[in-house]
Amino acid sequence: MRGVAQAAFKLTTEKCNSHPVTLIHATVGGDPTGPIADPVVDELAHLTERARAIKCESGQHLPLSFMASHLTGHVGYWGGGFVSLLDGKDLNNISADGDFEGRAPLLDATTLEVDYDIPFTLHSDAPITPVHPLWYVEQMVTRNTWVYPAIKGDQVKNMPDSTWTGDPKGRSVYENLKGITSLAAKQTLIDVKVGTLEVGKVADLVILDRSPLSASTDVNSANAINKIKVCYTYLAGKQWKPKSFSGDKCGKVEIAD
Repeated sequence: MRGVAQAAFKLTTEKCNSHPVTLIHATVGGDPTGPIADPVVDELAHLTERARAIKCESGQHLPLSFMASHLTGHVGYWGGGFVSLLDGKDLNNISADGDFEGRAPLLDATTLEVDYDIPFTLHSDAPITPVHPLWYVEQMVTRNTWVYPAIKGDQVKNMPDSTWTGDPKGRSVYENLKGITSLAAKQTLIDVKVGTLEVGKVADLVILDRSPLSASTDVNSANAINKIKVCYTYLAGKQWKPKSFSGDKCGKVEIAD
């Protein structure tokens, strides 16, 4: 990934490209062949700082910034495999045998990105992993993982943490919600229309049965993030009802013009 970032920097600065540079499937935040304490995100922060000091022909500073997009399934679905591959740990004893100073804690290390002010978004690789944005949030906040074929809730295991992934800032529900809303819109260059609730934007929104900010991070709790239900969906201000729609449990919601 370090080489990709350096190539993107060169191409962008040569052409004075003002679009954001997005690293899709940003997974391991460190060079597997280099020092563990030399995470790739350090390079992204350094290149961004250099780019912002470059002036285009118009005299404006180049607004280059790197963004990362994480496949949350790397933690939720294949975390156990990564712990085994990166650190040589026992697949069936991840929680007890995890290497807190190893490379697995660098897997999708969003805390490091928050520290360096590098925006990140969350995605799936559907149809391999399901499209479930709130589940992406839960996976990144809890860093729960499973080892196939044991994928039931009570078979959950914990990825090892470190200073790169254990800090509450990068694992807060709020930071990760931005990764499926406002920052996702910015990353795809449609933030002038969607992504936040503002006057003049398209009224694409969902109304949930409770706030993710107050949900439990216990995957088996009835109040877990992944158990939050969508009560209403609005597209361009018009309510959309799936076949299974029932508003009885959510109450009545009205949106004024």
